[in-house]
Amino acid sequence: ADSLRAMKWQPADAFQKSRLLFAEQKWDKLAELGEEGVDMLVAAIKDKNRRVRFSAARALGKIGEAAVEPLIAYPLKAKDENVRESAARVLGEIGDKRAVEPLIAALKDENEDVRCSAVVRLVKIGKAAVEPLIAALKDEESLVRGNAARALAKITGKHFGDNQTKWREWWEQNRE
Repeated sequence: ADSLRAMKWQPADAFQKSRLLFAEQKWDKLAELGEEGVDMLVAAIKDKNRRVRFSAARALGKIGEAAVEPLIAYPLKAKDENVRESAARVLGEIGDKRAVEPLIAALKDENEDVRCSAVVRLVKIGKAAVEPLIAALKDEESLVRGNAARALAKITGKHFGDNQTKWREWWEQNRE
């Protein structure tokens, strides 16, 4: 990228510009490209470097709806739990209804961080997330259970802590 800049090279189109911005790690500039920047940002979310993943994920969140399908297609199903966690975080921040099922599925992920990220992000989804969040109150990890209880409280305005029985009873009476 530095060599190209030194030669005063300019990208001819959005494709070349996205590759250059990727090489320069200018994630916010890639986000400004909108849909044209999604593929490069999804590639960056797979990076081994946590800072790169975080920055790319934040930039994808700025793009919004155009990033949802590519995030569901690969990163949320990746072998690397860091990639899955970043994907869950971004999908939740975008808040698109297409993310509901993948985030609910992420509640069953083998990695605690992925589950926690999904729980916290389901708040933005709202009432459609109540049933799976009640189920998450049974998680083996106390952090996941605590986050689920806080998420339920934010969505419903009720406070039953991590008492799954009380949440189920309340939900049965207040589903609508």
